[in-house]
Amino acid sequence: MSFTIFLALSSPDFTNKYLRSIPRDDVGLFSLGQYLTFWGWMYLAVTLIVVLYVPEDPPHLVKINQDKRVQEKISQQQGVYNSNKWKELQSVYLSMYKVLQLPNVQTFVVILLISKLGFQVNEAATNLKLLEKGLSKEDLSITVLIDFPFEMIFGYYAATWSTGKSPLRPWIWGYIGRLVAAMLAQLVVYFYPKSGKIGTGYFIAIILQHLLGSFMSTIQFVSLCAFHTKIADPEIGGTYMTTLNTLSNYGGTWPRIFIFLLIDKITVSHCLLSDHPFLISNDVAKERCLEDGGIITIVRDGYFYTNAGCILLGLLILAWVKRKATHLQSLPNSAWRVTKAS
Repeated sequence: MSFTIFLALSSPDFTNKYLRSIPRDDVGLFSLGQYLTFWGWMYLAVTLIVVLYVPEDPPHLVKINQDKRVQEKISQQQGVYNSNKWKELQSVYLSMYKVLQLPNVQTFVVILLISKLGFQVNEAATNLKLLEKGLSKEDLSITVLIDFPFEMIFGYYAATWSTGKSPLRPWIWGYIGRLVAAMLAQLVVYFYPKSGKIGTGYFIAIILQHLLGSFMSTIQFVSLCAFHTKIADPEIGGTYMTTLNTLSNYGGTWPRIFIFLLIDKITVSHCLLSDHPFLISNDVAKERCLEDGGIITIVRDGYFYTNAGCILLGLLILAWVKRKATHLQSLPNSAWRVTKAS
Protein backbone atom coordinates (compact mmCIF):
# COMPACT_ATOMS: atom_id res chain seq x y z
CA MET A 1 0.00 0.00 0.00
CA SER A 2 2.67 2.52 1.03
CA PHE A 3 4.94 1.72 -1.90
CA THR A 4 3.31 1.20 -5.28
CA ILE A 5 -0.16 2.54 -4.56
CA PHE A 6 1.09 5.63 -2.74
CA LEU A 7 3.67 6.44 -5.43
CA ALA A 8 1.06 6.06 -8.16
CA LEU A 9 -1.75 8.04 -6.54
CA SER A 10 0.55 10.82 -5.31
CA SER A 11 2.04 11.30 -8.79
CA PRO A 12 0.55 14.27 -10.72
CA ASP A 13 1.40 12.62 -14.05
CA PHE A 14 -0.33 9.36 -13.12
CA THR A 15 -3.49 10.98 -11.75
CA ASN A 16 -3.71 13.40 -14.68
CA LYS A 17 -3.39 10.55 -17.18
CA TYR A 18 -5.70 7.98 -15.61
CA LEU A 19 -7.93 9.58 -12.95
CA ARG A 20 -8.56 13.28 -13.62
CA SER A 21 -10.70 14.90 -16.25
CA ILE A 22 -9.07 18.28 -15.57
CA PRO A 23 -5.25 18.00 -15.20
CA ARG A 24 -3.37 19.62 -12.30
CA ASP A 25 0.40 19.93 -12.46
CA ASP A 26 1.13 20.63 -8.80
CA VAL A 27 -0.17 17.63 -6.80
CA GLY A 28 -1.38 14.08 -7.16
CA LEU A 29 -4.55 12.65 -5.68
CA PHE A 30 -3.15 13.32 -2.19
CA SER A 31 0.06 14.47 -0.55
CA LEU A 32 2.44 12.59 1.72
CA GLY A 33 1.09 14.47 4.75
CA GLN A 34 -2.51 13.57 3.96
CA TYR A 35 -1.57 9.94 3.39
CA LEU A 36 0.30 9.67 6.71
CA THR A 37 -2.53 11.43 8.56
CA PHE A 38 -5.14 9.03 7.18
CA TRP A 39 -3.16 5.92 8.10
CA GLY A 40 -2.24 7.35 11.49
CA TRP A 41 -5.92 7.61 12.40
CA MET A 42 -6.55 4.21 10.82
CA TYR A 43 -3.89 2.60 13.02
CA LEU A 44 -5.41 4.21 16.11
CA ALA A 45 -8.89 2.97 15.17
CA VAL A 46 -7.70 -0.59 14.55
CA THR A 47 -5.71 -0.58 17.80
CA LEU A 48 -8.79 0.58 19.71
CA ILE A 49 -10.91 -2.19 18.17
CA VAL A 50 -8.29 -4.79 19.10
CA VAL A 51 -8.09 -3.50 22.68
CA LEU A 52 -11.86 -3.50 23.15
CA TYR A 53 -12.96 -6.62 21.30
CA VAL A 54 -10.02 -9.02 20.81
CA PRO A 55 -9.00 -11.08 23.87
CA GLU A 56 -5.29 -11.23 24.62
CA ASP A 57 -5.47 -14.99 25.11
CA PRO A 58 -7.56 -17.08 22.69
CA PRO A 59 -10.22 -19.04 24.63
CA HIS A 60 -8.60 -22.42 23.97
CA LEU A 61 -5.28 -21.20 25.43
CA VAL A 62 -6.56 -19.45 28.57
CA LYS A 63 -6.14 -22.46 30.86
CA ILE A 64 -2.73 -23.34 29.40
CA ASN A 65 -1.43 -19.79 29.80
CA GLN A 66 -2.76 -19.55 33.36
CA ASP A 67 -0.88 -22.71 34.32
CA LYS A 68 2.24 -21.39 32.62
CA ARG A 69 2.10 -18.08 34.50
CA VAL A 70 1.66 -19.90 37.81
CA GLN A 71 4.69 -22.08 37.06
CA GLU A 72 6.76 -19.04 36.06
CA LYS A 73 5.78 -17.26 39.27
CA ILE A 74 6.84 -20.25 41.37
CA SER A 75 10.15 -20.50 39.52
CA GLN A 76 10.76 -16.77 39.96
CA GLN A 77 10.16 -17.02 43.69
CA GLN A 78 12.66 -19.87 43.86
CA GLY A 79 15.28 -17.75 42.11
CA VAL A 80 15.65 -19.96 39.04
CA TYR A 81 13.38 -18.06 36.65
CA ASN A 82 16.07 -16.12 34.77
CA SER A 83 18.42 -19.09 34.51
CA ASN A 84 15.59 -21.24 33.13
CA LYS A 85 14.78 -18.58 30.54
CA TRP A 86 18.41 -18.46 29.44
CA LYS A 87 18.52 -22.26 29.20
CA GLU A 88 15.32 -22.24 27.13
CA LEU A 89 16.87 -19.73 24.73
CA GLN A 90 20.02 -21.82 24.41
CA SER A 91 17.95 -24.95 23.91
CA VAL A 92 15.95 -23.39 21.05
CA TYR A 93 19.01 -22.33 19.06
CA LEU A 94 20.82 -25.58 19.78
CA SER A 95 17.79 -27.51 18.52
CA MET A 96 17.66 -25.35 15.39
CA TYR A 97 21.35 -25.98 14.79
CA LYS A 98 20.74 -29.72 15.04
CA VAL A 99 17.79 -29.42 12.67
CA LEU A 100 20.06 -27.80 10.09
CA GLN A 101 22.36 -30.82 10.32
CA LEU A 102 19.61 -33.15 9.09
CA PRO A 103 20.34 -34.34 5.50
CA ASN A 104 16.81 -33.65 4.24
CA VAL A 105 16.87 -30.13 5.73
CA GLN A 106 20.21 -29.44 4.05
CA THR A 107 18.78 -30.63 0.72
CA PHE A 108 15.78 -28.35 1.23
CA VAL A 109 18.08 -25.41 2.02
CA VAL A 110 19.96 -26.00 -1.26
CA ILE A 111 16.62 -25.94 -3.10
CA LEU A 112 15.70 -22.65 -1.42
CA LEU A 113 19.03 -21.08 -2.38
CA ILE A 114 19.09 -22.07 -6.07
CA SER A 115 15.44 -22.41 -7.08
CA LYS A 116 15.02 -18.72 -7.98
CA LEU A 117 17.99 -18.53 -10.35
CA GLY A 118 15.88 -19.22 -13.44
CA PHE A 119 13.75 -16.09 -13.18
CA GLN A 120 16.10 -13.68 -11.41
CA VAL A 121 16.72 -11.50 -14.48
CA ASN A 122 13.00 -11.17 -15.14
CA GLU A 123 12.18 -10.11 -11.59
CA ALA A 124 15.25 -7.93 -11.07
CA ALA A 125 15.76 -6.22 -14.42
CA THR A 126 12.70 -6.44 -16.69
CA ASN A 127 10.98 -3.35 -15.29
CA LEU A 128 14.25 -1.42 -15.43
CA LYS A 129 14.70 -2.51 -19.04
CA LEU A 130 11.21 -1.37 -19.98
CA LEU A 131 11.87 2.02 -18.40
CA GLU A 132 15.14 2.23 -20.31
CA LYS A 133 13.28 1.43 -23.53
CA GLY A 134 10.92 4.33 -22.92
CA LEU A 135 8.00 3.00 -20.87
CA SER A 136 6.78 5.79 -18.61
CA LYS A 137 6.81 5.40 -14.84
CA GLU A 138 3.08 6.12 -14.83
CA ASP A 139 2.36 3.21 -17.18
CA LEU A 140 4.57 0.92 -15.11
CA SER A 141 2.75 2.07 -11.98
CA ILE A 142 -0.63 1.17 -13.44
CA THR A 143 0.58 -2.36 -14.21
CA VAL A 144 1.65 -2.84 -10.60
CA LEU A 145 -1.55 -1.17 -9.37
CA ILE A 146 -3.67 -3.60 -11.39
CA ASP A 147 -1.56 -6.42 -9.98
CA PHE A 148 -2.37 -5.49 -6.34
CA PRO A 149 -6.00 -6.78 -6.06
CA PHE A 150 -5.14 -9.87 -8.08
CA GLU A 151 -2.43 -10.79 -5.56
CA MET A 152 -5.05 -11.06 -2.80
CA ILE A 153 -7.25 -13.25 -5.01
CA PHE A 154 -4.27 -15.36 -6.03
CA GLY A 155 -3.31 -15.80 -2.38
CA TYR A 156 -6.72 -17.24 -1.52
CA TYR A 157 -6.64 -19.85 -4.26
CA ALA A 158 -2.98 -20.66 -3.60
CA ALA A 159 -3.86 -21.38 0.03
CA THR A 160 -6.60 -23.83 -0.99
CA TRP A 161 -4.27 -25.61 -3.41
CA SER A 162 -1.50 -25.92 -0.81
CA THR A 163 -3.55 -27.84 1.73
CA GLY A 164 -3.25 -31.59 1.97
CA LYS A 165 -0.40 -34.05 1.84
CA SER A 166 1.46 -32.44 -1.09
CA PRO A 167 1.93 -28.74 -0.28
CA LEU A 168 4.97 -28.49 -2.57
CA ARG A 169 3.11 -29.62 -5.70
CA PRO A 170 1.73 -26.09 -6.34
CA TRP A 171 5.23 -24.76 -5.63
CA ILE A 172 6.63 -26.88 -8.49
CA TRP A 173 3.94 -25.58 -10.86
CA GLY A 174 4.72 -22.06 -9.68
CA TYR A 175 8.38 -22.65 -10.50
CA ILE A 176 7.48 -23.66 -14.05
CA GLY A 177 5.09 -20.71 -14.36
CA ARG A 178 7.77 -18.23 -13.33
CA LEU A 179 10.10 -19.66 -15.97
CA VAL A 180 7.33 -19.11 -18.54
CA ALA A 181 6.89 -15.54 -17.27
CA ALA A 182 10.63 -14.99 -17.74
CA MET A 183 10.37 -16.26 -21.33
CA LEU A 184 7.46 -13.91 -22.00
CA ALA A 185 9.47 -11.03 -20.52
CA GLN A 186 12.16 -11.76 -23.10
CA LEU A 187 9.58 -11.30 -25.86
CA VAL A 188 7.94 -8.25 -24.27
CA VAL A 189 11.25 -6.39 -24.03
CA TYR A 190 12.43 -7.55 -27.47
CA PHE A 191 9.28 -6.35 -29.25
CA TYR A 192 9.14 -2.98 -27.51
CA PRO A 193 8.06 -0.47 -30.20
CA LYS A 194 11.07 1.29 -31.71
CA SER A 195 9.07 4.50 -31.86
CA GLY A 196 8.82 4.48 -28.06
CA LYS A 197 5.02 4.79 -28.17
CA ILE A 198 3.16 1.74 -26.91
CA GLY A 199 -0.28 0.71 -28.09
CA THR A 200 -3.12 -0.85 -26.13
CA GLY A 201 -2.27 -4.38 -27.24
CA TYR A 202 1.36 -4.10 -26.17
CA PHE A 203 0.37 -2.53 -22.85
CA ILE A 204 -2.04 -5.41 -22.18
CA ALA A 205 0.82 -7.82 -22.95
CA ILE A 206 2.95 -6.11 -20.27
CA ILE A 207 0.10 -6.37 -17.75
CA LEU A 208 -0.53 -10.05 -18.50
CA GLN A 209 3.17 -10.87 -18.19
CA HIS A 210 3.28 -9.11 -14.82
CA LEU A 211 0.13 -10.90 -13.66
CA LEU A 212 1.50 -14.30 -14.63
CA GLY A 213 4.75 -13.72 -12.76
CA SER A 214 2.90 -12.36 -9.72
CA PHE A 215 0.41 -15.24 -9.71
CA MET A 216 3.13 -17.88 -9.83
CA SER A 217 5.20 -16.08 -7.21
CA THR A 218 2.21 -15.98 -4.86
CA ILE A 219 1.56 -19.69 -5.42
CA GLN A 220 5.16 -20.51 -4.55
CA PHE A 221 5.16 -18.28 -1.47
CA VAL A 222 1.92 -19.65 -0.01
CA SER A 223 2.85 -23.24 -0.84
CA LEU A 224 6.24 -22.82 0.82
CA CYS A 225 4.67 -21.32 3.95
CA ALA A 226 2.23 -24.24 4.13
CA PHE A 227 5.12 -26.69 3.89
CA HIS A 228 7.10 -24.83 6.57
CA THR A 229 4.07 -24.96 8.87
CA LYS A 230 3.66 -28.68 8.22
CA ILE A 231 7.25 -29.69 9.02
CA ALA A 232 8.12 -27.22 11.79
CA ASP A 233 8.70 -28.60 15.28
CA PRO A 234 5.99 -27.04 17.51
CA GLU A 235 8.51 -26.53 20.32
CA ILE A 236 10.63 -24.20 18.15
CA GLY A 237 8.03 -23.42 15.51
CA GLY A 238 8.68 -19.68 15.25
CA THR A 239 12.45 -20.06 15.01
CA TYR A 240 12.11 -22.98 12.60
CA MET A 241 9.83 -21.18 10.14
CA THR A 242 11.71 -17.88 10.42
CA THR A 243 14.99 -19.61 9.57
CA LEU A 244 13.53 -21.32 6.50
CA ASN A 245 11.77 -18.15 5.33
CA THR A 246 15.00 -16.18 5.74
CA LEU A 247 16.88 -18.72 3.62
CA SER A 248 14.11 -18.61 1.02
CA ASN A 249 14.30 -14.81 0.84
CA TYR A 250 18.08 -14.97 0.63
CA GLY A 251 17.73 -17.32 -2.32
CA GLY A 252 16.09 -14.47 -4.22
CA THR A 253 18.62 -11.88 -3.08
CA TRP A 254 22.14 -13.25 -3.37
CA PRO A 255 22.11 -13.79 -7.18
CA ARG A 256 21.07 -10.24 -8.03
CA ILE A 257 24.47 -8.59 -7.71
CA PHE A 258 25.87 -11.17 -10.13
CA ILE A 259 22.88 -10.72 -12.44
CA PHE A 260 23.44 -6.97 -12.75
CA LEU A 261 27.20 -7.43 -13.15
CA LEU A 262 26.63 -9.94 -15.96
CA ILE A 263 24.16 -7.68 -17.74
CA ASP A 264 26.60 -4.77 -17.62
CA LYS A 265 29.55 -6.96 -18.62
CA ILE A 266 27.83 -8.48 -21.65
CA THR A 267 26.19 -5.27 -22.87
CA VAL A 268 28.08 -3.46 -25.64
CA SER A 269 27.13 0.15 -26.40
CA HIS A 270 28.47 2.66 -28.92
CA CYS A 271 28.40 6.44 -28.71
CA LEU A 272 27.44 7.93 -32.06
CA LEU A 273 29.20 11.24 -32.61
CA SER A 274 29.67 13.03 -35.88
CA ASP A 275 33.44 13.27 -35.53
CA HIS A 276 34.65 10.24 -33.54
CA PRO A 277 32.25 7.50 -32.42
CA PHE A 278 33.61 5.33 -29.61
CA LEU A 279 32.82 2.26 -27.54
CA ILE A 280 31.14 2.82 -24.16
CA SER A 281 32.82 0.62 -21.57
CA ASN A 282 31.74 2.28 -18.30
CA ASP A 283 29.54 4.97 -16.77
CA VAL A 284 32.21 7.64 -17.25
CA ALA A 285 32.23 7.02 -21.00
CA LYS A 286 28.44 7.10 -21.01
CA GLU A 287 28.36 10.50 -19.28
CA ARG A 288 31.02 11.82 -21.64
CA CYS A 289 28.95 10.73 -24.63
CA LEU A 290 25.84 12.50 -23.36
CA GLU A 291 27.80 15.65 -22.49
CA ASP A 292 29.22 15.79 -26.02
CA GLY A 293 25.74 15.49 -27.48
CA GLY A 294 26.17 11.94 -28.70
CA ILE A 295 23.56 9.22 -29.05
CA ILE A 296 23.98 5.94 -27.19
CA THR A 297 23.07 2.86 -29.17
CA ILE A 298 23.15 -0.67 -27.76
CA VAL A 299 24.89 -3.11 -30.07
CA ARG A 300 24.60 -6.14 -27.77
CA ASP A 301 22.06 -6.13 -24.95
CA GLY A 302 23.23 -8.12 -21.94
CA TYR A 303 19.67 -8.41 -20.64
CA PHE A 304 18.65 -10.90 -23.33
CA TYR A 305 21.75 -13.06 -22.98
CA THR A 306 21.63 -13.12 -19.18
CA ASN A 307 17.89 -13.80 -19.07
CA ALA A 308 18.23 -16.61 -21.61
CA GLY A 309 21.10 -18.10 -19.61
CA CYS A 310 19.13 -17.99 -16.37
CA ILE A 311 16.07 -19.57 -18.01
CA LEU A 312 18.27 -22.34 -19.40
CA LEU A 313 19.81 -22.87 -15.96
CA GLY A 314 16.33 -22.97 -14.42
CA LEU A 315 15.25 -25.63 -16.91
CA LEU A 316 18.39 -27.68 -16.25
CA ILE A 317 17.81 -27.81 -12.49
CA LEU A 318 14.03 -28.27 -12.81
CA ALA A 319 14.20 -32.07 -12.97
CA TRP A 320 16.41 -32.26 -9.86
CA VAL A 321 14.32 -29.72 -7.94
CA LYS A 322 11.08 -31.51 -8.84
CA ARG A 323 12.43 -34.92 -7.84
CA LYS A 324 13.83 -33.70 -4.53
CA ALA A 325 10.77 -31.60 -3.64
CA THR A 326 8.46 -34.55 -4.33
CA HIS A 327 10.61 -36.76 -2.12
CA LEU A 328 10.87 -34.21 0.71
CA GLN A 329 7.13 -33.61 0.96
CA SER A 330 6.54 -37.37 1.27
CA LEU A 331 8.72 -37.64 4.38
CA PRO A 332 7.00 -37.92 7.79
CA ASN A 333 7.14 -34.95 10.14
CA SER A 334 9.53 -36.83 12.40
CA ALA A 335 12.18 -36.67 9.66
CA TRP A 336 12.29 -32.89 10.06
CA ARG A 337 12.75 -32.84 13.81
CA VAL A 338 15.40 -33.76 16.34
CA THR A 339 14.67 -35.99 19.29
CA LYS A 340 15.29 -34.96 22.86
CA ALA A 341 18.04 -37.53 23.12
CA SER A 342 19.97 -35.97 20.24
